[in-house]
Amino acid sequence: MSYELRSARLSDLDDLTSLSEISFSAGLVGPYEPCLIEKALPYISHVSKPLVESGQLYVAEAGDGSLVGAGGWSREYHGMPAVDGVAHIRQFVVHPDSMKQGIGRALFHHCLDAARGISQFDCQASLSAVAFYQSLGFCFISGDEVILPNGVVFPTSLMRYKR
Repeated sequence: MSYELRSARLSDLDDLTSLSEISFSAGLVGPYEPCLIEKALPYISHVSKPLVESGQLYVAEAGDGSLVGAGGWSREYHGMPAVDGVAHIRQFVVHPDSMKQGIGRALFHHCLDAARGISQFDCQASLSAVAFYQSLGFCFISGDEVILPNGVVFPTSLMRYKR
């Protein structure tokens, strides 16, 4: 499959949300119960407008113009202040029909290239994404959880990459 990496645009928001919903709906099956996925999906598939506006969210766009992957980084994360040299991996998704084609890896390397001065990347990974992040060189730090706005507890893994 051929695709091009570019910065996400505000005009991509609806397509990014759809891509996230499709990716998470398929990718979370197994480690998470269906009822948890259903309750979490509206929150975890939400794409941050400020992240798009920052220019630090990237998309993989197929030749037909469809988005087949997305991923980005930010220095701030959920209201926590930025720490020198540390960034957070954000909103990594790949369409299920496009998985295992190097898109997620290409997006991560694009983030590495763009994040000059960053020596550590942290990631709140879904349980189903741990192996992917380990394949990129991330280390498992600890089991964690995210409390979603609806009160749902969503189990995650804190992963860390150092260069």
